[in-house]
Formats: sequence, C-alpha cells, structure tokens
Amino acid sequence: LGLVFGCIVALTNFYIMAYCINNLFNGNVKSRYYYTLFYLARLLILSFAIFYAIRLESLSLVATIIGLLSIRIVLTLKTIFRAEKKCKKSYISII
Repeated sequence: LGLVFGCIVALTNFYIMAYCINNLFNGNVKSRYYYTLFYLARLLILSFAIFYAIRLESLSLVATIIGLLSIRIVLTLKTIFRAEKKCKKSYISII
C-alpha cells in the first residue's frame, strides 16, 4: 500500500513540475513566482506523504519512500541503458 501511495504522490509531483516548466519556457512574466510557489507546494506534498507514512500504521515508510523514488529510478535506468546502447554502437563502428 505504501508503494502505491508513494507512486501516486510521485506522479502528482512530476505533473506539477511539468506544468511549471512548461509555463516557465513559454515566457510568462509571472511564471517565476508561480514556479517558486509550486516548488514549495511540491516540497509540502512530499513532506505530507512522508509524514502520513510515519503516522499511519497501514503505510510502510520504506515502501512509501521507494514509491516516491520510483520515477527517478526508472528515468535513471532508462538513461543508463540508452547511453550503454550508444557506447556499443560507437564501439562497433570503430572496429
């Protein structure tokens, strides 16, 4: 249950981040202030998720933290495998 809770919070966190980055690159004047506000909101959401995982007995703290990090783990592994494929292609083309 903690893993699912952590994944849902992580997805919400990344959705908010994508929304803020999209507004930031569109050149809105107020987007800097919104970005700061949404950054603080994201931190608050993460802190509430960890707080609830500590307080509720039905949620495991370790599983919640793994769920919160799940998207970062997947993106890191995807980048590593993509870089590994590029290295193999360049090495094969040299030989």
